[in-house]
Amino acid sequence: MSLKPVHQRSPLPSLGPVFIVFLGILLSFLACSRRSEESGLDSAKEIPREILWDFEISERDSGRLQMTLAGEQAWIYDSRPEVRAHGIRLCFYDEQGVAGSVLTADSASQDRRDGKSNGTAYGNVRIVSTEGYVLTSSELHWDHVRREFHTDSFVEVWKGQDYYSGYEIRSDEGLEDVTIAREPFSRIADMEGEFDD
Repeated sequence: MSLKPVHQRSPLPSLGPVFIVFLGILLSFLACSRRSEESGLDSAKEIPREILWDFEISERDSGRLQMTLAGEQAWIYDSRPEVRAHGIRLCFYDEQGVAGSVLTADSASQDRRDGKSNGTAYGNVRIVSTEGYVLTSSELHWDHVRREFHTDSFVEVWKGQDYYSGYEIRSDEGLEDVTIAREPFSRIADMEGEFDD
């Protein structure tokens, strides 16, 4: 009779698969925390405190309506001094409360620290005045105290058939007084609507 060796089985299951899963989770956690440190973002602080959908707000001074802002979404953060909005439409009003120029843009931000309505519009920015003048740009800033727009970005302006373009612009809200400081270009139509070439 020959004796065969008997393999005894351990009462504990093999820890190989469990150890591999645990190691994978640990490495994933370490990689994510390293990316957060590198980006400088604290994910808990980047969550908005409040999200507004299909909103409309108005601003008044001594009871007089100055502007209304409507948008698709707005994000308000505790960690940032700004409010961010998307899909905006901003309407300005004159001294008699009559609607004036309308600005539309893909997005905008407003700094809440200064207590004013200074803000910046981004992406497909377009202003249409009551006179039918049109201004387009990729970025445009609003200065509430001076009541003017300004930007260093490229701007195009149409006043009827007249065309203006360039960089470093300043303009009133009605697009009546437009100043282009860098690389100004214009095409002015004559009385018959023709251009000199």
